[in-house]
Order: sequence, then C-alpha cells, then structure tokens
Amino acid sequence: MAINLPNGLLKLLDIDPSTIEVSLSNAGNIFSGTDANEHILGNGGGDVIDAKGGSDIVEGGTGGDTLVGGGGNVYVEGGAGGDAMNGGAGIDTLGHSQSGSSVKVTLNDSGDGTTSGSGSGPGNHAQGDTIGGFENVVGSLFNDTLTGNNSANVLAGLAGADKLFGMGGNDILIGGVGADDELVGGDEGDTIHGGAGNDTILGGNGIDHLFGDDGDDFIDVGFSDEGNTQTATGGSGADTLVCSGDGAAKYSSSPDAIDVNQTSNVFLGGDAEGDSVTGFSGIVGSNFDDTIKGFSDVDGGGGNDQIYALNQADVVGGRELKGGDGTDTFYFTTFLADDDYTITDYDYASGEKIDLSAIDADPDALEDQAFVWDSGESSSPGTISQREDEDGIVLTLNVGDQQVSIVLQDYFNDGEPLPADAFIL
Repeated sequence: MAINLPNGLLKLLDIDPSTIEVSLSNAGNIFSGTDANEHILGNGGGDVIDAKGGSDIVEGGTGGDTLVGGGGNVYVEGGAGGDAMNGGAGIDTLGHSQSGSSVKVTLNDSGDGTTSGSGSGPGNHAQGDTIGGFENVVGSLFNDTLTGNNSANVLAGLAGADKLFGMGGNDILIGGVGADDELVGGDEGDTIHGGAGNDTILGGNGIDHLFGDDGDDFIDVGFSDEGNTQTATGGSGADTLVCSGDGAAKYSSSPDAIDVNQTSNVFLGGDAEGDSVTGFSGIVGSNFDDTIKGFSDVDGGGGNDQIYALNQADVVGGRELKGGDGTDTFYFTTFLADDDYTITDYDYASGEKIDLSAIDADPDALEDQAFVWDSGESSSPGTISQREDEDGIVLTLNVGDQQVSIVLQDYFNDGEPLPADAFIL
C-alpha cells in the first residue's frame, strides 16, 4: 500500500511530500520515528508506530494497527483492519485514499475545546477504526461522507459523489474529481471548491469564498452583511449563483469577456455563459472588455469595460464602481433624488468617459434635456457642477430640483475643473 495524493493537496495539508521512506519488513512491528520528515509504511499484522517529530506520512498496512502522529503535522492512513489512530499535537490529517469502498467519518469536538476530534465510520478501511487528534480528513475514490467539527478543518473528497460538511470553523472543503458533490460550509468563513461535476455548494453563515470549478454548479453563499467580502466563482459551465446578503459574483478567471445583466438575469460570454445569478450586490469582471449591468458595486477587472450604475430604487446606500485596468466607460441611465455614487479609479488621461446621455437632466422641461457642463458650483436645473475636496473631485448633477453626487475618489486635478469632454451628454 502506498498513497498517491497530489503534491498540491499535501502542501495544503502542510505535509512535506519529500519525505524519507521507511518500510517495515516484518509483521507486528513496534517502531518509533525521528524528528526528520518520514514516510513510514507498516506491514501486515498489528503494527505499533509512533512517528515522533517531523512532517510525516504514516501508513499502517493490513491488520489492526496503532498509529500515533507525534508532534508534527502528520498524514495517517490505517489501511485495512480496525486501527487505533491519533494524530498527536500537530494539525493532522486522517486519510482513506486506498480504501476499497466509501467511508463515513465524523470529527467530534473534544471536551476541552481544542481542535482534536474523534469519530468512526463504516466502509472498508474506515470500518472499526477509532480516531482522535485529527483536524483534517481525506476521503476515498468512492462516495464518501465527511463531517468536520467546530474548529478549522480541511475535508477533501477525492473521487466519487461526496458529501462534505464543514460545520463550525474556517474550513476548506474540496469536492475533487468526482461527480455531483454536496459541500456545506456551515458557520464561519469557509473556502469551498466543487471540482469536477455538477456540484451543490452551500456556504452558510460567515464570509465564504466558493468555487464551482467545472460543471453546472449550484452555489449559495448564504448571508453576510460584511460588504462584498464573500464571493462565488462559478467557473466553467452553466452555474446558478445565489446570495441572500452582501456578496460578489467573480469572473476574474473567465477565458473571455462577459456580458451580464443581473436585473434581467441574462449572462453571456466566457464563464458567465448560461449562468443564473441573483441577490448579489457586487461583481468582479474578467480581464477582457466586459459589459456589466445590474450590480451596485462593480470591479470591472482588466479590459475596456462598459459599466452601468444602478439607481437607489435597486439598492440602498451608495454604490462603488471600479473600472480596473483599461479604458472604461461608466453609464448612468436613471437617477433618483439624493443618489450617490463613487468611481474609485477614474482616469481622465486614459480616455475614460462618464456617459449621462440617457438621463433627462430637467424632467420639468417639455422635452428631454441633456446636461449642461458648468465648471463652477451651479445648482441650476440640468447642470453639472464640481468641487474638489480631500476625497477627490465631487460632481453634482442637478436633475431638475434634485441633486445626485458622483465622487471621483482620489482623483485630483490641482483645483482645475474636469474638462467637459470627460462626459458624454
């Protein structure tokens, strides 16, 4: 028996893959490791292995083994037979990558509230095991159920249609290459990767970062009122992204430009093609020339983007628009009284524009009126005035007898008026 896990997963588990291999030749060995990073392989019979220090990999072989991780961060696989395993003092991982059938493992909280746990479960290599002192679990190539505790856990399903439950703590859940995984983060902030297949990913409470990866995934980031700090990245496939609080849909890894409108729920291009996205306040665009509508807070990413602002009927509070790299155009199509917007990275020198051509600047007039540029601080209906303060240039749009503000954050022009050709009127 010899594990064959990706180096990336071992590094995530803080296990050094470049270990010294130690193979025990006899059955029923009693062996103590050293402080070096060792890969200790047991033989048949009931081995007793204490890994001691170091970042070790310990495999028990067949038979009922007793395996102790020691003081470092250790990866332990018991193999066939009812094994007694304890991770020890480090951040340790219980593995089942060589199991011949599915496993079910639950980590329970210890009485003193530390990150160690205990549990057992049916299924080939997990059958009859007793475990303690483990923070992380790696499943088998089959349909596993892995449940964490209220501390920080890493749960990795590998292949199979797995069910992973993070529970409390800041967890990392990885569905792997299997089809149609179910991954639930639970309380606190989690990072979840669905991997291949059509996965169901539920973030729960906390600030979560959820990734559908390949396949047609369903992702619900849950609730947060911490701004757009929680994110959902659908990846390739026609994904369904749902948010019930502040959150951002991310398309920064899209291979092509996106054309998206959350208001009409039409998502086209790149990784957005065929997506359904509802309830998100924010979005991060691709590195190409995107068109973005229906979000209150926008980061266009790279490319020459067309960004459409929302009005106050669509969202409560101010909106932040960031074009990102490239020459971007910011469109304003409707206003309500006392709307306020912030463009965080406006750059006149690169040719960026603020398009107000869709707005009737004076609704009391008989016909639609375009705005008139005023380099001073006029309050006349239909005019645009400006002032410069510590935040940057503040534009005031006098829409009839109402006023709307657009702050060009951290953009200063040495007290000079912003030129009229910054606008499309």
